[in-house]
Amino acid sequence: LHKVNQGPGAARNTAIDAANGRWIALLDADDQWHPRRLEKLLPIAVEGEEKYFVADDSLLCFETGSGLKPWGSSFKLHYNIQASDKIIVLTLSEYLKHRLPLFHPIVPLNPIKKFNLSYNTSCFFGEDTEFYCHLFQCGLKLKILTEPLYFYRLTPGSLTTKPEKFEHGIQMWERLMKENGFTDKERKYFKIQINNLKREKVFTFLKSAILNCEWRRALKLILINPWLILEFSRRIPKSFRYRLKGKILAGKIK
Repeated sequence: LHKVNQGPGAARNTAIDAANGRWIALLDADDQWHPRRLEKLLPIAVEGEEKYFVADDSLLCFETGSGLKPWGSSFKLHYNIQASDKIIVLTLSEYLKHRLPLFHPIVPLNPIKKFNLSYNTSCFFGEDTEFYCHLFQCGLKLKILTEPLYFYRLTPGSLTTKPEKFEHGIQMWERLMKENGFTDKERKYFKIQINNLKREKVFTFLKSAILNCEWRRALKLILINPWLILEFSRRIPKSFRYRLKGKILAGKIK
């Protein structure tokens, strides 16, 4: 419907405006669903009587010549969520404490209309998270099925791999810090997210310098930020497993 690309936020706002059912289910263009995903999630959503937005774990997948090939659960690989319960319920503070688990929810339409919620069209990274924070702010909780039914494509060159994402993310959390309706505890977590993004930005610069054999630049970054040594060492095993799995499956590496 948009003649020019206005970003993900504008596209989702257009979809919300056109929706006339009870629920909105989000699916990014390059991802896929398990065939029974809606069948399993909708009863959980309906049972919650619009007090929750509902999601599931994401299965991270390599893009290969023969389709998507799984790497593993997003919750276990990146967020250390080892839930014994089939369904977990999170408040905003708990969601932030878990470092923003990757999910794509089913959202009740009535609260969106009631509170006049929309996606920030000026934000090209973190627009989903900002929208979710406003859902929490309006009194909804997040209910998550720990079974991975959303197939997330690890795409080289996507926005999540680009440096500008950090600035968009930092600006997003700074906007939320200034809004009314959030608790001091929640604002504390917002500040933590800002600091995490700033550190992640520096780490990305180091990784880029190493990959491009810019050893002076890498050394300078380490001298200014000694914590990079420990962080780099901590990430090596996971990075090795990721690249090895990608090579075995002939998948594209981010």
